[in-house]
Amino acid sequence: IHKQQLHRHLPPPDYNQLFGSQPLLQQLTDWFQKENNTSFISIEGLGGIGKTALARAFAEQLAEAAELADILWVSARHEWLNPQGELQPISDPVRSLTDIVTRLASQLGQTELAGLTVEDKLNRLQPTLAAAPYLIIIDNLETLADVKLLLPALGILKQSARFLLTSRHTLGHYSFVQRIPVPPLSLGQSRALIEGELERRGRKVTIDQPTMQQLHQLIGGVPLALKLTAAQLAHLPLQDVLQGLQQASYQSSEKLFTYIYHRTWQLLSETAKALLLSLLSISADGENIEWLR
Repeated sequence: IHKQQLHRHLPPPDYNQLFGSQPLLQQLTDWFQKENNTSFISIEGLGGIGKTALARAFAEQLAEAAELADILWVSARHEWLNPQGELQPISDPVRSLTDIVTRLASQLGQTELAGLTVEDKLNRLQPTLAAAPYLIIIDNLETLADVKLLLPALGILKQSARFLLTSRHTLGHYSFVQRIPVPPLSLGQSRALIEGELERRGRKVTIDQPTMQQLHQLIGGVPLALKLTAAQLAHLPLQDVLQGLQQASYQSSEKLFTYIYHRTWQLLSETAKALLLSLLSISADGENIEWLR
């Protein structure tokens, strides 16, 4: 029962298998097992590189060991994709230090703290977190408006809990934060991911080595881009996908994703589009069964 409770704040996994993650998971495990190590660790890298997946896999690993009182997860994601393939803000996102601390208090069952200041809330949470081991994960840190205030404010809890952060921007300027950069996948790992995704969809697409090298050169070893490309390969000829990527003009990972998502949107049926649009109001923290009904 305790293991199940440790999963209750975690987002559902968006992967079947993580490639190239074992050394990073080992780094996280080593960090967590050292009692005198830093209380803050930052998983850093490009958008779509797999930061959230890595944090979730590590949390899952700790939940299975059942050595924690609880795992808290707060997502600062606040964008969604509209019908035109453009990113738009979602309602009620986590935007600030105040939002973060309020969500933490709620997940700890201390909703009576809602009317207090941030400082008072943190002071009231400190004894609870100090009484047993907790892991607090704050995902998509770079989207917060007052990120510079967050870490110093949470410093009051550094003796009480461990913090795992994910961010596109480096936190190297904080001396008390240990960084784990997430590198792109190698050519071999990228091939394995694409082949695994195609197999999961029941499709057999043969990608020769020169073509795989072209794909890897065009989109890099970014797991999300590779997964989305594999999804297109389940519906389009390989050369069409490759040609589209070659013709698309992008100079950043964000523009690459804009192209891939827009192309994928065009492949959806009208029913699938309607279903996807109906889910846009889902909170970043998830919804309950009543909302789904």
